[in-house]
Amino acid sequence: MRFYYANYEISNDRLLVKTLEGQKKIDIESIRKIEKGNSIWTSGFFYFWYPYQKGLNIHYGHEEIFVNPKQREEFISKLLEINPSIEIN
Repeated sequence: MRFYYANYEISNDRLLVKTLEGQKKIDIESIRKIEKGNSIWTSGFFYFWYPYQKGLNIHYGHEEIFVNPKQREEFISKLLEINPSIEIN
C-alpha cells in the first residue's frame, strides 16, 4: 500500500490521483472493492497523521491505494455510477 498527500479527480472513466510522485490514473472499471476504514498509520509515531486515518482503501487490479476524499460518500457514489459492481465494505 502506498500513502501520499494527494488530490483526487474523477474524469471520464478514470480516477486521477495526484501525489508527490506524480499522477496515477486508475481505470474505474478495474476497481474491485472499496474498504472504509483506517490506514496502516493508526498508532505510534505516525499518530500525527490522524486526519488521514479514516479514508478509503481502493482495491484495483492487483494493487490498492489509500485515499481520503473530503466528501467520502459523494466520492463513493460517483465511482459507483461508473462501476456499480464495486464491492463496498
